Amino acid sequence: MQTVILLLQHDETGAIGLVINRPTEVEMDELVDDDDALAAYSGAIYWGGPVQMNSLRALMRSDTPPGDAERVVGSVYLVPINDALEDALQDVSSLRLFIGYAGWSPGQLDHEIARGSWHVVPASEDVVFANNPGQLWKQLAPPREHRAAVQSMQ
Repeated sequence: MQTVILLLQHDETGAIGLVINRPTEVEMDELVDDDDALAAYSGAIYWGGPVQMNSLRALMRSDTPPGDAERVVGSVYLVPINDALEDALQDVSSLRLFIGYAGWSPGQLDHEIARGSWHVVPASEDVVFANNPGQLWKQLAPPREHRAAVQSMQ
């Protein structure tokens, strides 16, 4: 309920996405050692979904992304958690970190969409980096809808 998913992959093998509207109270020092490059991160950490809760993923908003970044929508990139993020840590407003991800088996998300469980809307930079992510679902879902999946594949 009241969940907004940014779809990163949706094909015959299934679907993968990140819940983009659920910031957590988790602090970075609970996840990494003090000597880790990410230890300096002071922004919110989001609950990305229930799969692989021991993993971190990053979305970066940048006009000049690292070479290993994968474009999601506009100037938003999926960026591996590695030393390439050190520069982005200086401006946490351009970075969103996620614990875990959401995943569906082949055909599962299509079935959920067909039965009306999700409302699919186009993704944008402003949606992904919304100022008030907790209220994002209200902006995206039509009346009486409770969840929205934003399509990001280009």
